[in-house]
Amino acid sequence: MKKKSRLDRMRDRWEEMQIRRRRHESIWYLGYLAVMIILYAVMIFGGVFIQSNDDTRSTKIGATYALDRGNYTLIEKQLDSKNRRAAFTLANPEAPLVDQATEVKAEVEFKDSSGEKAKTTVLQGERGYLVVVVENLPESYKAMKVNVTMNTDSQSTEATLLMNPKQETTVSFQLPNQTEVLLASLQYQITTKEKQITDNRQLQSENTRQIQENDEKISRLEEDKKYQTAAEKQETDGTISQVKESSRGLASRREALEKENQELKNQIELIKKKLEDVGGK
Repeated sequence: MKKKSRLDRMRDRWEEMQIRRRRHESIWYLGYLAVMIILYAVMIFGGVFIQSNDDTRSTKIGATYALDRGNYTLIEKQLDSKNRRAAFTLANPEAPLVDQATEVKAEVEFKDSSGEKAKTTVLQGERGYLVVVVENLPESYKAMKVNVTMNTDSQSTEATLLMNPKQETTVSFQLPNQTEVLLASLQYQITTKEKQITDNRQLQSENTRQIQENDEKISRLEEDKKYQTAAEKQETDGTISQVKESSRGLASRREALEKENQELKNQIELIKKKLEDVGGK
């Protein structure tokens, strides 16, 4: 037999290595495939996967909507699965004295429900405050969509509220009546105005701090003038005038906030009186 050349031996060695590599790759691939099949089977039968039609996300508290020429906020939502009811509370913290909407209505839709017909009711309080109640919820459903529509003489606006029961904590609650919603709206006005007073006081404190800093700056500038030329003094005087003007503006704003707070306090007292009168009926 003819002796193989060195090149032939190297080629044979290379082919042998390639055969071993492919054999190892095949074994590794079959092992990986078996592991993945077992893993997916466990996940599927164990309920790890969630169907895509279950992933509707509930509307979060604090969501805002442009309704009736104003911005309404979802301030509360409740789900009572045992009694098959839900409630959504919307409020406009800057509502005008008179509500502009001539009609407010709500409609509800369900995803993959068991078919029972739900009932929606809108209860309105004062100053852009309303509660949407949904009764007779289906025994089973994957998501709920409530469309709230406000109609005026010139336009119609709509807000969409979503609720996924799997993302909510169910609590038992009594259905509110018209008087209770009115009382809640009055209390909401008081809470909102009290918060505004607190915010105004914080602004007043900030204005006072800035005025004090301006006074200190003016004192430093006046002290520096002893070591300045006539031209430099003129420039410093211009800076001092600007700082003083800033302080006057801050003081004026602080005074306006004080008047606003007094007006808010007067409004709160009258709302409290109405709250007592309505609650005593």
